[in-house]
Amino acid sequence: AILYCFNKQKIFFGNYFSKKIAKFLLKFTTPLILSSSAVYFATFLDRIFISKFLGYEDLAVYSLGHRFSAALGFIIFGLVSAYAPQIYKNPYLSTVNKLFDDLFNLILLFSFVTYVGLYLFANDLILLMGNQLYQDSSTIILILSIAMIFNYSIILFPGLIIEGKTKLLAKINFITGLFNLVLNYFVMYF
Repeated sequence: AILYCFNKQKIFFGNYFSKKIAKFLLKFTTPLILSSSAVYFATFLDRIFISKFLGYEDLAVYSLGHRFSAALGFIIFGLVSAYAPQIYKNPYLSTVNKLFDDLFNLILLFSFVTYVGLYLFANDLILLMGNQLYQDSSTIILILSIAMIFNYSIILFPGLIIEGKTKLLAKINFITGLFNLVLNYFVMYF
């Protein structure tokens, strides 16, 4: 598929290499690559610490709880993705603020309903997907669900203020990853 697309699009490619364009692309994308790497690393850091300090049994309990709490992340990401075309169509319109307000209210509503459902049925869901050995996952579900609400709701926070600030975004994600590393070490060690 890649070769087919390349073959169809080769008429748009030139036979020259521009250092100016390459520098521009590297200047723009390098912070984004570093930022994405930091986010990816921070995402799996907790599982690495749990497997190293606590063991694979605790990792299994945590992973099951994390899977159920990720349902909130899917809901929030779905809502944001549904509104994204409207927002990016013309982000400077005054109606975009109303879209953000509506989206934030929808996220809070769906998050609350899902959280209450997880709170009421966490033990039953654990027994449905596992057995008594995973019963501690119900507590993890409740804690991580709150974290998921905050984590995915922050998608709405930056808005247009990050326009042209990819280096700042990379620094923030890198610092957040380091903070996550220190907190994971502190929680697992003590």
